[in-house]
Amino acid sequence: MKKEVAVGTIVQETQRGNDDCHPRWERTRHAELFERYGALQAQGTSQRQAAQLLNVPRSTLQAWQVYQESLDERPAVVAFFHSPAGLAFLHRLVLAFRLVCIEVGTCGIRYKPPDYTGNGGSVRSWGSPRSTALALKASMA
Repeated sequence: MKKEVAVGTIVQETQRGNDDCHPRWERTRHAELFERYGALQAQGTSQRQAAQLLNVPRSTLQAWQVYQESLDERPAVVAFFHSPAGLAFLHRLVLAFRLVCIEVGTCGIRYKPPDYTGNGGSVRSWGSPRSTALALKASMA
């Protein structure tokens, strides 16, 4: 015989966020440093010497290396997307995808039919996604 247990939801009085949690390294800086670290390793520089030259804690270099080795993807793909060029490509790809989603589809926003405005105009989105799309369009002009 199983005993039934009521499950309740715990609501915190103050919402927790990650506003106070800032990464030590920006992704682009991290990619640049790790690429330079790879070049130093290829030249035969020890990890300790590379850490001193790059002004990065040795434990940070070790953590970055362990993280890359733990990813379930081919090493060439991991190396590309963690390089400055790969990161820039990924950012452009994500922005292009957002622009296409906003311009072509509803991008997760409630769809408004073309006659929603009453004059045959189409209003597909509003708020942050729309402002992002407008900024993207302006930068392409």
